[in-house]
Amino acid sequence: MVSVRLFENGKTGEKRSGLPYEVELPYESIDENSMSIEESDRLIIEAINKKYGKNYSPRGVALNNVSPKKKFVMSKQIVLEMY
Repeated sequence: MVSVRLFENGKTGEKRSGLPYEVELPYESIDENSMSIEESDRLIIEAINKKYGKNYSPRGVALNNVSPKKKFVMSKQIVLEMY
């Protein structure tokens, strides 16, 4: 899961704070060691377009506050051992 704010180039007013989106990506990591920033931005924009029915172009938007969120699966046994 990736949380991001998308800014449309040339937009002002209410869109200055960016539009928030959350999307799932089929990759373990999108950090700079795994792929280029341009590649991760392209993948995020494609995922936003698909999930939300948008038609953003990587040249027409800027991404900010890109925050990958990891899912943690814990069994009851592990939770009990933590206490």
